[in-house]
Amino acid sequence: MSRELKIGILMKGVSRWTGGAYYIRNLASSLRYLPQAERPTVALLVNYDTPKEYYLDLKDAFTSITAIAREGIPIHFLDYVLSKRLGTQTYWQFRRCIKESGASILFPVTIAPQMPLPVKWIGWIPDFQHIHLPEMFSDEELRRRTILFKRLADKAELLVFSSRNCEADFDKFYLHNNVRRKILSFCAILNSNVFERNVQVVKRKYHLPEKFLFLPNQFWKHKNHITAFKSIKILRDRGVDIKLYCSGSLKDYRGSEHIDMLIRYIKDNNLEDNIMIIGMLPRDDQLQIMRLATALVQPSLFEGWSTVIEEGKSLGKVMYVSDLPVNKEQNASGAIYFERKSAEDLANKIQSTWNELKPCPDLLAEEKLRYENPLRYEKFARAFLKVVEDV
Repeated sequence: MSRELKIGILMKGVSRWTGGAYYIRNLASSLRYLPQAERPTVALLVNYDTPKEYYLDLKDAFTSITAIAREGIPIHFLDYVLSKRLGTQTYWQFRRCIKESGASILFPVTIAPQMPLPVKWIGWIPDFQHIHLPEMFSDEELRRRTILFKRLADKAELLVFSSRNCEADFDKFYLHNNVRRKILSFCAILNSNVFERNVQVVKRKYHLPEKFLFLPNQFWKHKNHITAFKSIKILRDRGVDIKLYCSGSLKDYRGSEHIDMLIRYIKDNNLEDNIMIIGMLPRDDQLQIMRLATALVQPSLFEGWSTVIEEGKSLGKVMYVSDLPVNKEQNASGAIYFERKSAEDLANKIQSTWNELKPCPDLLAEEKLRYENPLRYEKFARAFLKVVEDV
């Protein structure tokens, strides 16, 4: 790719969706695995409210970091600019930010601009969860997603999906749309020093046992914690004592009812010694707990492309994974699939394999990953650049 082309990467809305922030981090981080002469110039455009911890450690991956909006401008400024015909002051401010960044192409754009932008842009649809699981959304959210995705399908010069499964949904729901599309299945990019930290420090900090399960997901309803919790109860009732640790945000913009129900389930069934909710963690701690975990649990009812599974692949983990087609498409060698709504099937899968699993980390497996991961990351970086070149 010509170094004259400067990619503008958009990071926004991370206060509601941390998965989106990790998607952006993975894009930027992958470029570090290209030879220096092949790396494109990349600018990061962020909302002023985006927490700096999401991107400051990657600052050497960007030639510039530009705030899309400053104090006093609506928090989700970019959403407003792209989805509505605002007055010229805010629109021209956004154009000025793009020009300040030096970007010649923007990605990922999730809301099609109604007004012309001074650069080309690439659309991204993460998934069609609102169609498959409409009960997870309000009527207003369903209406908004339908409108936004239709607009993207109509206006994008190129549309990116993270999986073949998502592209198949697009073909099903947008039968007459001929927009060009690409599949860009991201990797979870982990620095090699993740394997160098002393995991015993984290083990003592969180009082972790020799063997345990780890479920690192936001506590949103579609993440399906309840099936995992019920499986732990089934195992406990069978006399099988297994510990499940859960990290992730306990905030849901739709309200606290679901999270309250999960906490109540733990208390009502006296599972406090089996299920531990440890909330949001420092990123380094989370990765070290993943290393220590005997296995990961990914019980989700819907995914566009699971970050947890990708992180598990980069760490060489055994994973108990719900039987979603997209989860199978991710092709994790350590995946053990279970019926997504069957706590009993998950309990059976855990019980039948638990004694064979050894305490972690597996240092021999990690040594192999130190060599294999950079090759995967470089392959992803080249796929990303190929998408940009096609525009």
